[in-house]
Amino acid sequence: MNIIMSLLLFIFVYLISPIIICGSIVPLAPALYLFGDSLLDSGNNNFLPTIAKANYLPYGSNFAIGPTGRFTNGRTVADFIAEYLGLPYPPPYLSLKGGISLSGINYASGSCGILPETGNILGKCITLSEQINLFERTVETNLAEKLKNRKEVYDHLSKSIYLVAVGSNDYINNYLATKYYDTSKLYQPRIFAQLLIHKLSEQFQRLYKLGARKIVMFGIGPIGCTPPISKTQLHKGDCLEETNQIVSYFNQRLPSLLSNLTFTLPHSSFVLGHAYSILDAFTNPSTYGLTDAKSPCCNAWENGTAACIPLTKPCMNPFEHFFWDGYHLTEAMYSYIASACLNGNKVCTPLNIQELVKFSKQSLSFNMIDSQPNTFHQLNQKSSSYCDPRRWWKVRIPFLVPPGIVKSPPTRLWEVRIPFFVPLEHMRTYFLSRYKGCGFAPTCSRRGDKKMEKMMKSNTMFALLFVLISNLFATIYCTQPLAPALYVFGDSLVDNGNNNWIPDVAKSNYYPYGSNFFAGPTGRFSNGRNLVDFLAEYMGLPYPPPYLSKEGPSSLTGINYASGAAGIVECTGSQAGMVVPLDEQLANFQMTITRDLPIYMSQSEISEHVSKAIYLLSIGNNDYLINYLGAFTGVSATSTVYAPEPFAELLINTLEKQLQQLYKLGARKIILNDLCPLGCIPMYLNTRPHKGACVDEINALVQHFNKRLPSMLQRLSSTLTGAVFVKGNIYATATEIILNPTKYDPEAKFFWDGAHPTEATYSIIAKRMISDKSVLTPFTLQELLQL
Repeated sequence: MNIIMSLLLFIFVYLISPIIICGSIVPLAPALYLFGDSLLDSGNNNFLPTIAKANYLPYGSNFAIGPTGRFTNGRTVADFIAEYLGLPYPPPYLSLKGGISLSGINYASGSCGILPETGNILGKCITLSEQINLFERTVETNLAEKLKNRKEVYDHLSKSIYLVAVGSNDYINNYLATKYYDTSKLYQPRIFAQLLIHKLSEQFQRLYKLGARKIVMFGIGPIGCTPPISKTQLHKGDCLEETNQIVSYFNQRLPSLLSNLTFTLPHSSFVLGHAYSILDAFTNPSTYGLTDAKSPCCNAWENGTAACIPLTKPCMNPFEHFFWDGYHLTEAMYSYIASACLNGNKVCTPLNIQELVKFSKQSLSFNMIDSQPNTFHQLNQKSSSYCDPRRWWKVRIPFLVPPGIVKSPPTRLWEVRIPFFVPLEHMRTYFLSRYKGCGFAPTCSRRGDKKMEKMMKSNTMFALLFVLISNLFATIYCTQPLAPALYVFGDSLVDNGNNNWIPDVAKSNYYPYGSNFFAGPTGRFSNGRNLVDFLAEYMGLPYPPPYLSKEGPSSLTGINYASGAAGIVECTGSQAGMVVPLDEQLANFQMTITRDLPIYMSQSEISEHVSKAIYLLSIGNNDYLINYLGAFTGVSATSTVYAPEPFAELLINTLEKQLQQLYKLGARKIILNDLCPLGCIPMYLNTRPHKGACVDEINALVQHFNKRLPSMLQRLSSTLTGAVFVKGNIYATATEIILNPTKYDPEAKFFWDGAHPTEATYSIIAKRMISDKSVLTPFTLQELLQL
């Protein structure tokens, strides 16, 4: 009788009830598509010649149908999410044998990673690029056959959920596997992380072009805590923190990548899954109902640090264990991660999966599926103040446009990039700024007067015609740029948009910033052009694009790596969010040289290019403003550790090493600005008692650094062959302008906000840097360009 009752219960629970339930519930999403590694693989590796398999007991001990290829005892994160969405578990792609599952497919493959060579020591796996190739085949062949028309295909793809968990093996089975790979010898940890981010970005953009819009990407977990690492290497504590630190460089860059993609790819939403958050369960297991967070539940090879030994008996309480085998978690942990990603905002941000399912941006017109987004249509739907400095009309005309709006040599004479998104009310400002900028170009003379300026301000069409006609004649005097490129490093004094792409509070991509800039707010911390822009115009170069923007890596005429709130030491600016410190800016420049420039130039051409380029650094102000003086927090631990002079020495010594690194990368003509008179900025003038025009005690603090700077630059110039280091005397110049404003422009204000100058101030400083040795020493910019 008991046997019959059990059989009837089994039939009802597993056969009848799913039919009743599934017949009455509409899935929350059309499909769930999975990409990645063994964290999501549910059986693809069963069909491949590899030792990275999990299709045997004790894997699947707690799964309904036993071992399937899942690298755990039961369900994975993807399985729990599929259950929530009301979808079947996505089948492994290779199990379909060319068929199709309209409710989703699993393309993930254990041991694989972002890079194509990752994991190949274990046998064949499906790399991330290959997984997306298979997805492309699904979209273009299978979905096209099964669904009625292309609109249905688009609706299906745009409403589906895409789950990605990849990157762990690029460390475990590549970078850290020094016995088999030389990767760690070729790349420093930061550079390697940036390489992974770059390659991952390329694959995400491919997914987007194929129709994916709702994408969840999990970061890398604390692999320094996994048994193969924590049990085989000497360390203090429960984890090898050195390994976790290496992985953190990837995790730190991932949020900005995802927010960048969300911003630049219309109607997309990229969600970050904080896999590293499971560290709390590892360090506080009892809080999560766990009794063992150190040892795997199954009997694993290599003394409990590898895969499960086939057919051995696992522990009796897998739901109280953190690890299932040496690398993978138990179903209990995957259940926690999935639940937190579905409901809260601690694991999955900025949206959890419940919110992502409901999330719907205004749908694109259907004819955009296989083409570039209809940018003009999208922008017209936004407010008139919307500004995206990456979108331009391209107009080919037989005349030279002023420096700054051309694409890049050698097409300067023929291709004009006009930012059509500029609202009508800003068009006059745009053309006026171009006209006034002509006076800064080496081949033009300033012909403006108040009457002409007034006409251009009042009449958009006149401004347009004037620029066109003047440029028609300007072709006669066209010259090549005075330098091949302008590369920029530093903080908000020179940042022109990098902070737009990273999660921090130090941003200026909103009005009234950019009120007098032709493209509106771009991320410049001023009302208009900054120092970099004026110097670029003088050299006949386009404005260097932000490195983190779409155009950044591909620019051959210079790149801006600067990041607002950043400093010389790495911790500076962390209170503002994830800023890009100088070390990381230099790492990005190294990526430009080793990864991007070789696409367009030979090695000898790169060497010549970087040696003749101009390098501008404006850095160190935040090491005092934010770090030593505690501008954001009101308190500073640094000032309790260092007296003013030792702190200045620390900065100088660190900066000297960074400049040596820049030299090793090929830089020869380097301009380094000293620190500003911070005691004169409104931030302190309005909050601290003082006598005279400035807060003298703060200026005295800054001068400890400035006084050490000349000897350091002299030392570098004498020891680094072929290098020319030029000092920008910003402190003295800015102080002179502040104390004698009527000498320059009585109507102009020095400060735009509480800490940054106006366009007028930048214009004065830039002009003097070009020809005045009291501002740029021992060479003016004119002289530096001729060396």
